[in-house]
Parts: sequence; C-alpha cells; structure tokens
Amino acid sequence: MARTGSGTMAVVNTFVAGNTITAAGHNQNDVDIAAEITNSVAVDGQSTLTGQLKAANGTVSAPGITFGSDLDSGWYRIGANNIGLALSGAKVVDYSTTGVAVTGTFSSSGAMTVTSGGLTITAGGQVITAGQTSHTDGTVSAPSYSFTNDLDSGLYRVGANNFRFACNGADVLDIATTGLTVTGAISATTSITATTALSGATVAGNMVATQAQQETGTATNLLVSPGRQHFHASAAKGWVEIDSAAAAEANYNVSSITDGGAGTFTVNWGTDFSSAAYNAQATPVATPTGVAATTFFAQISNSLTAGTAQVLTLNGTFAAADTSHTMVTAFGDHA
Repeated sequence: MARTGSGTMAVVNTFVAGNTITAAGHNQNDVDIAAEITNSVAVDGQSTLTGQLKAANGTVSAPGITFGSDLDSGWYRIGANNIGLALSGAKVVDYSTTGVAVTGTFSSSGAMTVTSGGLTITAGGQVITAGQTSHTDGTVSAPSYSFTNDLDSGLYRVGANNFRFACNGADVLDIATTGLTVTGAISATTSITATTALSGATVAGNMVATQAQQETGTATNLLVSPGRQHFHASAAKGWVEIDSAAAAEANYNVSSITDGGAGTFTVNWGTDFSSAAYNAQATPVATPTGVAATTFFAQISNSLTAGTAQVLTLNGTFAAADTSHTMVTAFGDHA
C-alpha cells in the first residue's frame, strides 16, 4: 500500500518464520516499495515534485529550507503567513501579508513599480538610482513629491517644461524655461545674483540702501529706492522757483515761502537739514516789468537755519527789488 497522508508507509504482507513465502506476497511488497521509491525525491535532480514540499519551520540561524554547504542561509517560517530569508544567520528579507521588508540595501537592475501603498524608507535610508525616476504630475494641493507629515507641500508638474513648489496647498515658486516666479517675499542672508532680469513688486531688506548708507555714499552693491535717493550728498535736498509775488511755481521739499518785502523772502523747507551747515544757492532769472535796471543779483543771507533759507535780491544799483523769478537750490545733510 502507498504512504498514508502523514507520509508513513505500511507493509502489506508480513512473513512468519517457518511459513512459506509466496511469490505473490513477496512481489506485492516489492511493488509497493518500488512505487514509494519512485514517489521519493532523487538527490541528483531527476525528480519533479507533484505535491507540496513541506519543510520544518526552522529558525533564522537554522532555516527550514537551506543548502548543504551553507546551513545558516535559506528560508524559514517566522509565524503565520510570515516567511523570512536569512543569510549568514541574519534576516535580510521579511515576507508577510502586509508587504516585504528588506534589511540593508535594495538594488534593482530593472524597473520597479509601486502600484499602491507607496514606498516607505525608514531610519534615514536613501534611494540611489542609475537612471530616471518618474512620477505622476500631482497637483498644487497634492504634490507628486511630498512629505509624510506635510502632504500638501512639495514639488509637482504644471505642464511641459514647467513645475512648481507648493507649500500648504499654494504655489510659492514657479520654474519654467522663461525663468522663476516667486509668490511672496524673497529673503537672502548673503547675496542674490541674476544673469538676466530680476523683477518683483517690491524690494526690502539689507539689499536696499538706508539713509545712512546714502549719506556715506561708498557702497556699490546696494539698490537705491526713489524715497532714499535724495539722501545722497550729490542730490539736491530742496529747490524752488519763486515768482515776483513770492509764490512757489515749482518746488521740491519746500513747505512755503514767506514774503519779507521787496527783495526779501524766506524759503521754509519741508524736511529740515540736520544743521545750518548746508549749501544754499540763489539765482535771479530776469528783470521784472517796470524796473529800469537790467542787472539783478541774488544771495543767501547769513541767517541760514536748518529749516529756513532767507534770500535777498538786488537790482543793478544794489537796491532791494523783486525779480520776475528766482531759483533757489540747497545741498546738504537731511535730519
């Protein structure tokens, strides 16, 4: 008879000493033995299994399925639905219903596709590829390359040759063949170098010259804004065109004109100078109607203050007289 389901083989015919051994009984035993030898696995590889290969559970140091010359390497059963692959008595791969866990470096010579669940690398591991790594485009709210604890921040593809960085589900940087576009402020602790155009709504921070830097006038690597350009020593801090009625027809940094009578008026500055030590100049333009003298003079009086400049205009006989127009310009340091 054949082996039982547990692999045990029973002898069909037994013989007692002194009794005749019949050919039929003897042959039946030999037939059964031959059949079970045929059902056994030949060590030289001739046999093909037609049923399951049932191995012992084994351990990580003595796997159930191993090799004659490498007894601590092979497969062993860790537990229910859980198999381990051991090499040199240490587990390198863990197979379970939840996936495959590899201890050490995972190397693939071909393409690796993850259809669901994602790819998780723990304990500071790295992914090193010799070719391209492709990914789905993603969106601004769900970037393709993101972070476990911040899934709406990362990198995604907008279109051909165009990708963006998103933070908190909103675009912050657009990178295209035409250049970079930043949403929000750009902050640099050292320097920003642009080989073409650099544009933005506003510029702030250390790259913009301060009033003190404008007044020093030595920096060559700072931006000068319109509101601070006038702080430079070469810029006029105030100017005005005054008519014969002591009215300002055009001006910069002049709050008002005080008429002190014929040939005398005072320019009141909008922003005062830091002291009375500044340069003010007055120039007459033409003779007024009805005045016989053709030459006029204009000068700044010695009563110059940080907030005012008194102007005197004289005719050809050096008498105080109003000109048709007088130009006043001042250079110096603002408060």
